[in-house]
Amino acid sequence: MTYRNNHFEHAHAGAGYANTPARVPFVELVEPFMYIGEEVVRFGSAAVSATSRVTRAIMRWHNERATIKALRALEDYRLDDIGVRREEIAAMARNLANG
Repeated sequence: MTYRNNHFEHAHAGAGYANTPARVPFVELVEPFMYIGEEVVRFGSAAVSATSRVTRAIMRWHNERATIKALRALEDYRLDDIGVRREEIAAMARNLANG
């Protein structure tokens, strides 16, 4: 029995097993990075949310400007047909863009 144990140690010593530290369970290796992953997800969610808010604001601004431009291009009798006075165009466009 001693020979086999000795033989096993010698056979595996050249393969790098003699100085190999004890194996660490996968969970213990990954666990510290799990929390980093949660922070990355939180940051990613916040970045997507901020990007979404900026995109919506730009779209509202664009719609407001396009509405103002279109209404100002109309002749007075057409504005009368839809019940809008020229001085109301900016406020009306802002209300329409903000929904």
